[in-house]
Amino acid sequence: MGARTYKISFIEKASTGILRIRSETRSQGCPEPKFKVNGFFSATFWPSPAVQTDTEFKLLKAISGAMSRHQLQAALGLKNDEHFRKAYLLSALPRELIEMTIPDKPRSRNQRYRLTAYGHALPRKVNDPQQVANEPNDATRA
Repeated sequence: MGARTYKISFIEKASTGILRIRSETRSQGCPEPKFKVNGFFSATFWPSPAVQTDTEFKLLKAISGAMSRHQLQAALGLKNDEHFRKAYLLSALPRELIEMTIPDKPRSRNQRYRLTAYGHALPRKVNDPQQVANEPNDATRA
């Protein structure tokens, strides 16, 4: 009996694969997948823009108000300046997760970093997957 029920539910889903894939990617806040047929069928998927690297998530959790580079490194427990710059700052700044307090003088000794409105919203999304689908896109960030 169990095998029949399984087959029936499997058959009821026949020919709905692409619709289900599109629906699922939409519900996860991911861009539309790209499908290609050229003798073979292939699908290309992209992650949700809300997906953060582990380093970005740690940075967003560690930052509190406007903080200097050294304060951020200390909060994260990092000692290597170059690693912090490449893995954390150069990843988060272009994605507009954080911003400089003095953008015209990136090398100023008084430079501080703070969360953007976009950056403020992301840490909560890790705890609430429902919010990922409501994430602002690039057009709404500016």
